[in-house]
Amino acid sequence: MNNNVASRKQPDFFDMEPYYNLSFMCMNPRNQLKYFYINRFAAVTKEEHLKYHWLYADETYNFEIINPIYQLFISISERSVRMFDFFPDVPDEIDFSTFEDPEDLYYDLLGDGDFFEEFEEKIEIHTTIEDFLNGKEWKELRRRSRVFLKKINLPIWQKFEKPIQFSLFLYPINFEVYAPFPYWSYYEVYDKETWESLKRKYELLYKDAHLNF
Repeated sequence: MNNNVASRKQPDFFDMEPYYNLSFMCMNPRNQLKYFYINRFAAVTKEEHLKYHWLYADETYNFEIINPIYQLFISISERSVRMFDFFPDVPDEIDFSTFEDPEDLYYDLLGDGDFFEEFEEKIEIHTTIEDFLNGKEWKELRRRSRVFLKKINLPIWQKFEKPIQFSLFLYPINFEVYAPFPYWSYYEVYDKETWESLKRKYELLYKDAHLNF
C-alpha cells in the first residue's frame, strides 16, 4: 500500500476514508490541530448537534457545523463501519478458538454504542480544544483506533492533505471552480444554480472563521 498523501481528490477516497480517519486519530492531537480547516471554533451544543436528527433519517448529526473536532468525531462514529470492506475473507482452516473475529473486534472498539452515546451526551465538553487535547474520552478513542488498526494488520497512514476534509462535510474550498460532477460528491450532479447556492451558504458559514490556510 503506497503511503501517498491521503486526499479527498483521490478517486478511491470514499472507500479509503474510514482507514484514513482512524489513522489520523493516531496522530498527536496538537499536530492534528495544524491540519484542520480553521484554528478557532466554538464548542458544539447538544441542540446544535441534533438539529437534523429527526429531519433526515440517515443524518443524526449537523452537517453545517464547522467545528473540526466535531467533524472528526462524527466521521469516526458514523463512517468507521465501512472498515468492514478492508476485512479479508477468513480461510476455512482458521482455528476460531484462537482467532479474533474482525467484526467482534470492530463492535468492541468502534461500534460500541454506549461509548459513542455517552460521548454525544457531553458533546459541548468534548468539542472544546482543551478536551480534545487532554480529555480522557478522546484519549480512549485514539487508543481504540490504534488497537483496531494494529489487530487487523493495517499500518497507520502517515500523510494527509492540508486542510484535511471529511466527506460528511463541505468547505468553501470545495466551491472554488464549478464542476457538475465534483470530486467531493459521491452521487449527485450539480447544476450551476445549485452550485452557487451552496457556495454562498458555505462562504457564509465560514465568513467569520479563523482559517488555518
